This record gives sequence, structure tokens and C-alpha cells, in this order.
Amino acid sequence: METLQIQLMNPQAKTLLQDLAALKLITIQPSSGIKELLSRFRSHADAAPSLEEITQEVETVRSARSLRQCVHHFEWSVENGLAPVRIKN
Repeated sequence: METLQIQLMNPQAKTLLQDLAALKLITIQPSSGIKELLSRFRSHADAAPSLEEITQEVETVRSARSLRQCVHHFEWSVENGLAPVRIKN
């Protein structure tokens, strides 16, 4: 048996898959949500992070990325103690 992940590009493809399932040629299972995926990872780990810890880490990375993007829009002056001088276009 082989497991595949399929993205449906045409709504008619879903009907075809349902017809194959009705003929018992394939089985269709709903995709796992993030909580189910985390549960599977945690079952194999000693100290897995909680959903809150993951969310906090994601927010930290997003904030750092946003700050880096902001910093690149400024010209910096060493004479002014690395203060932003003006915004670049």
C-alpha cells in the first residue's frame, strides 16, 4: 500500500476520487490538523513544546523578521549614535 498527498486542481477530480472509493479501490482520509500532528510528534519526544510555546516562538520570529525589514528601509548615521537619518525609497 502507498500513501499519497494530492492537491485537487479541479473540483471534478474530487468526484472521481469519491467514485474510486465507492469501488473500494482507494480510501479517503481527512487531512490531519495541526493539533493532531503535534500530538503525534509529542508521542515520540521526551520534552515537546506546548502549542502556546510554539505560538510564542512563531511570534518572536515574525517580530524579528519585521524588525529586520524595517531596519533596511533606513540609512544609519554613526555620528548620531546609529540613529536613523532618513527612509530609503
